[in-house]
Amino acid sequence: MKKSLRCAAALLCAAVLLSFSAAAYAADEGSSLYDEGLAVVELMTEMIGSEAYVQMHSASDDISDVLDDIAAGDHTSPTAVYVLSGFDQYLAAIAPPGAFDGASDALQKAVLHKAMASLITQVNARSGVTDLAAASICTAEKTFAAADAQDVIYLYAYEDAVPAAVIFCAGEDGTMHATGMFLVNSDLSTDSAESVAEFFEDAALTVTQAAP
Repeated sequence: MKKSLRCAAALLCAAVLLSFSAAAYAADEGSSLYDEGLAVVELMTEMIGSEAYVQMHSASDDISDVLDDIAAGDHTSPTAVYVLSGFDQYLAAIAPPGAFDGASDALQKAVLHKAMASLITQVNARSGVTDLAAASICTAEKTFAAADAQDVIYLYAYEDAVPAAVIFCAGEDGTMHATGMFLVNSDLSTDSAESVAEFFEDAALTVTQAAP
């Protein structure tokens, strides 16, 4: 009986140690935002390349034409990827002073994440209702574990295709929620970090170029 108890205890200890090791490995091997963003863009590309998906979500020929134009581009390999950060300052700039001073951390984070998404939506809205609707149809989302959880937007630029924005919102315990949307506003130049920063000048964001 004692021998059985000792064996059971040993197995339990081994299982606990194994679970700790697995958790540590998962944290060390957390997905990079760069790669996860590419996966989101790939899903978006598959959406607009699927005739069945487009027909299910749009009965408008005008919207379908916009989606066809987006699908005609090559989103395989970005020519550059830019990181938009500094959204705490952006939120402070668009909200009344002290508006969320007494709010919970959860509410402040929710407001911040909505402001990030709204910024990208506004970019497409400037091109008109049709373009905004088309971009919204092929929005893709993904939740994953990441070693570098943070609130940022990755802007993927391409040579012969419209750019794609992936909004990364930090969750709890190292999780990230990513939302991707194509940017159909032709006024946006992605030639350099400076040109991107100039486009988002009113938002006063920091724009840097990401390394693969």
